[in-house]
Amino acid sequence: MKHILTRIGIIGVLVISLVTLGACNSHRVAQVSRPFGRGSPEATVGEPSNLPQQRTENFCLVETVGGRPRWKLEADLALVYEESVRTDLHKVNVTFYQDGKAISTLNSREGIMYMSSGDLEARGKVVVTSRHGQLESERILWNASAERLTSPDFVRITRATHIVTGFGMEADPNLEKVRIDRDVKVKARVR
Repeated sequence: MKHILTRIGIIGVLVISLVTLGACNSHRVAQVSRPFGRGSPEATVGEPSNLPQQRTENFCLVETVGGRPRWKLEADLALVYEESVRTDLHKVNVTFYQDGKAISTLNSREGIMYMSSGDLEARGKVVVTSRHGQLESERILWNASAERLTSPDFVRITRATHIVTGFGMEADPNLEKVRIDRDVKVKARVR
């Protein structure tokens, strides 16, 4: 009988120890993800406030007005930080709509979505494509309330007849109207 109680006591201590260790580890989580703005995936360990509250693969978010889509955002990976109301995105694809029809797409390596405003900062080989042409930059900002794309950086716009380059840009998501701020150069395309 004493042997059985000793075995039960040892098993009980092991179970309590494992539960306690599990509780300690819940405060310090090792998470494998691609750190935002860095190259290869690597393990990161941090305090709970520095870690995302959610990690979602194949993320999709649609904004509608009156039942019609304004934009649809898709990403291979989304890291949601609820305290800062921001979501880090990896391999971003955004489709912009007008009157329920797709008018352009934005693709980038990564981005930051500000959930309270719907604004987006797309970074890393950003390409916006519409029937009016193609816009390329390393960083493009989407202002949801103004429905405008902007960039303070170098941009290249390719149209059917010409290529425009420069720094600083504002455009509608359809790329019909584009303004480049400085160092503007235009080159005719020869067919």
